[in-house]
Amino acid sequence: MARTRAFDEALALDGAMHQFWAAGYHGSSLASLLAATGLSKSSLYDTFHSKRALLLEALARYERFICSESPISPVMRPEAGRADIESALRDYVTWAASADGRYGCFANNCIAEIGPHDAEVRRAATAITGRIEQAFHDAIARGQAAGDIQRRDPPRTLARFLLNNVAGLSLAAKSAPDRDRLDDIVGVALHSLD
Repeated sequence: MARTRAFDEALALDGAMHQFWAAGYHGSSLASLLAATGLSKSSLYDTFHSKRALLLEALARYERFICSESPISPVMRPEAGRADIESALRDYVTWAASADGRYGCFANNCIAEIGPHDAEVRRAATAITGRIEQAFHDAIARGQAAGDIQRRDPPRTLARFLLNNVAGLSLAAKSAPDRDRLDDIVGVALHSLD
């Protein structure tokens, strides 16, 4: 008879995501992952099988975070338009200027740290950034159709530009910049839609 798990797997995965996000894959030791998840070594390996598999699960958890809980989530809604792009970027600045913001974007961190050496991790992380790009694309297309976005460049081009700005904000956040610097970046990005 199989034993019932005596822990909340979602809560453990959340802890692992935050550990990897804060310290990186190589900077997250087994001891730090056990502390972050609250699991014993056997429970961690019985549930997630390996550190790499845990990272992939953490990336999947991060994708759900991006869509529903993150500062960028307003643009992820199916009906998002110009106002949602502005809201997402301004909320992102608030987050980036906070203590949590210094960790940057978990997906981009994985692309930079592990992506060059692990195609599966790279695919998982770039799928997340691709989903954000697609959300920007769709919101821009709706904004152009509604007349809220005057710029007539292709939505894909503008979406890539905005995604690049978000990635830049994430990187800038790691150096704990003052809020004015981040506001300047977003101001120019939003002006590019006019």
